[in-house]
Amino acid sequence: MTLQKTSATGNTPLAAQLLRCALRCALTIQESMARFAPRARLVSAPLMTHYEKFASVRSSRAPRIFTPLENMKRQHSYSTAGKRTNFLTGFTLIEIIIVVGLLAVVVSFGMTMSMSSIARSNTIAERDLYVSLLTAARARAIANVDESAHGVYIDTTNSEYVTYSGTSYSSSNPTNISVPMVSSADFDFTDGSDDVSFAPLSIRVSGSQTGTTTITTASQEYAVNVNALGRIDW
Repeated sequence: MTLQKTSATGNTPLAAQLLRCALRCALTIQESMARFAPRARLVSAPLMTHYEKFASVRSSRAPRIFTPLENMKRQHSYSTAGKRTNFLTGFTLIEIIIVVGLLAVVVSFGMTMSMSSIARSNTIAERDLYVSLLTAARARAIANVDESAHGVYIDTTNSEYVTYSGTSYSSSNPTNISVPMVSSADFDFTDGSDDVSFAPLSIRVSGSQTGTTTITTASQEYAVNVNALGRIDW
């Protein structure tokens, strides 16, 4: 029996022996790969860049669609210094009310000042016009133009001044010249007269025509005084 087994082994076909060798090589290679594969992965892991990791993670996820508000928050969520800030910061209702109130006070004060300035300038312009007409009438009286007195009449009904030749105003006088007023000023003739005439050469004024005429526009008030000697003060 022993001789037969030995002879059988010695007569084993060559193909079977080659198959055994191939199986042993395959098992050896598999054991080697199983032993060294974890080490290979650990060595190659640091070689992967941050961008490759991010790309692999992003590629494995479904793309997200942001709303317009979320896009605005993402764009403004960081300040220029890199510090995180709150995008939804703003003014409170109390702060807005305070600012609006301050603006209203400033605007009202400015309008009051501007209106007062306009009223003052209008009153000054009205006074200067009246004084210039009185001065011109007195100059003609000194020059004895037409050998007659010359005067100025304030027509508050038609809002105009009338220069004339003569001792008093008359609507039928052909020498009348009308000059419109600068503004709708109020005239007070309590201590004065609406008609002032200067005598030729002497430029004297009759007693009934002397006195102070007050010109008022809004809260502004100016006075023009004419005495018996023909002097004009304002």
